[in-house]
Amino acid sequence: AGIGFRIKTLWGMTMMDALESMVRATRPYEVNPGETLRIYQYWIEAVMIQAATSHRKALKLLEQAIQAFNEIPVDRSVRKPRVAVLGEILMKYHPSANGFVEEYLMEHGMEVIQPGMLDFFRRDELIRLEKVKRGLIQKPFLNWIIGGVSAALYNKAVKAVEKRLKKFKLYEHQADCYEMADLIEGMIDRTYVTGEGWLIPAEILAQAKKGVNSFVIVQPFACLANHISGRGLTKAVKSQFPHIQVLSLDYDPDTSLANIENRLQMLIINARELERIHSSSKAAAPKTPELIEV
Repeated sequence: AGIGFRIKTLWGMTMMDALESMVRATRPYEVNPGETLRIYQYWIEAVMIQAATSHRKALKLLEQAIQAFNEIPVDRSVRKPRVAVLGEILMKYHPSANGFVEEYLMEHGMEVIQPGMLDFFRRDELIRLEKVKRGLIQKPFLNWIIGGVSAALYNKAVKAVEKRLKKFKLYEHQADCYEMADLIEGMIDRTYVTGEGWLIPAEILAQAKKGVNSFVIVQPFACLANHISGRGLTKAVKSQFPHIQVLSLDYDPDTSLANIENRLQMLIINARELERIHSSSKAAAPKTPELIEV
């Protein structure tokens, strides 16, 4: 693909992540069932079509989309238990591949959080520049130029979209790959790039710092890279946040969706208990509930 196509893809992906974050923040609390998805489906098509020709015009449409989401009536007087769905890039974003895990969790009273797709690609430039810094890459000067230009393009798109997204009434800052790379310092090297690399443990740490207590990691069965950086680092992550629950779901052609639903039910029960305990008085000493093994 040419450079023009890549730049358009960058802008489109950044705006897509913004729209996805708004639909996930709004839908669990909508007063009129189905309204959020109708608004989302209209604006995701309009913005993406425009992004293919002009990111400036697409940004103007994004502003209109944010206003449309702001006009959706919501009742957020009681925050629902939050669960982050993480894992291998296809499995976590493709509903058919993961058995509609996100839909199932939301239908059972959970607010689902899913990090945007952009950082999966953006971290490559972070890693490239880190390797240049350490002298671990061939043609360091060329890679320094390429990495610097690419990072500047990412930053420009992210800042432009973030500036507009802050006008969303339920806006919450989400840590980017640079912030997350700092969180996993001493746990896994930031140049590790196989599979999701350090994104899975970093995303858990970033969300746990914000009060998210439940996590689902979806991955293809025998995906060694993500078994190492996902399930393999659960113990290290829980050493910092002992109370959180992390459910790893492995998928293959014979995976029983009934078994997955049973395990998700255990997570939901635990999540409600965690929410009750950790949303109580901050003055009280935190307690860890007796969790059902998931």
